[in-house]
Amino acid sequence: MLKRTFWTINRRVGASLLALVVLSLTICAGGVGAMWMVRRALAPIPTEYLTEVKLSASIQRDLLGARIFFIYFATVRKPGTKELGWKRFLQAKDELAKLRQVSSSERLSGLQPDINALTACAAAYEPVLQQVLATAERNQNHGPAYTKLLDQWASLGRKMVETAERLANRGIEMTATAAGDSELALKRSMLGLTIVGLVAVIVGVVLAQVCAVTIGSALWRQLPFKLSLLRERWRTGRQSKLPQPSKHPLQRSKLPPLPR
Repeated sequence: MLKRTFWTINRRVGASLLALVVLSLTICAGGVGAMWMVRRALAPIPTEYLTEVKLSASIQRDLLGARIFFIYFATVRKPGTKELGWKRFLQAKDELAKLRQVSSSERLSGLQPDINALTACAAAYEPVLQQVLATAERNQNHGPAYTKLLDQWASLGRKMVETAERLANRGIEMTATAAGDSELALKRSMLGLTIVGLVAVIVGVVLAQVCAVTIGSALWRQLPFKLSLLRERWRTGRQSKLPQPSKHPLQRSKLPPLPR
């Protein structure tokens, strides 16, 4: 008679399937966590870094264009250049204010010194610009005093454009650094998922092997008992097919008649 145990074959198979489900859920949870970390690392790039790069590049372009238009007006009095220059210059100032708002986050705090420097350069450039334009409008754009004023104006404009270029380059460097950090986070997440997947595969193979061995041993232990049951059933069935003597008193086998 076999001794019944708690870990029957059905329970062993059920426990193995439950372990596989737990492994699958663990892999899914690890994948979700890894993707969340990558998303967290990539989120500031389109919302902050790329916006900063776009604004700083536009500021540099507008300041350079405004300076060129102002030079045309101050030297050759080309019609319409003064209005175009002011349009580009005021647009650059508006973009600089937007850039200051964008760079208020902790990740872009390194841009504040360059933004402050560019703001100071624009503030120093504007009054000299107005003086130069007023002098040119009065047709007094000649003489040593005007030449000295032009030199001061050119120096301030060059410094302003160089500061804007430095700001744009600094933003590009910070964006490249952030993209590199995001790429590193993605590689780490992929490596983590690969390791978790390999561990899950190894655990699954080991679990399947253990399950097969334990179920096989249980079947081998039950085999003699099953064979004895089959042998007993076979004997019982064979005996049931043999002709049984009749128990009725009147029923007799027919004998041949006696000779006379």
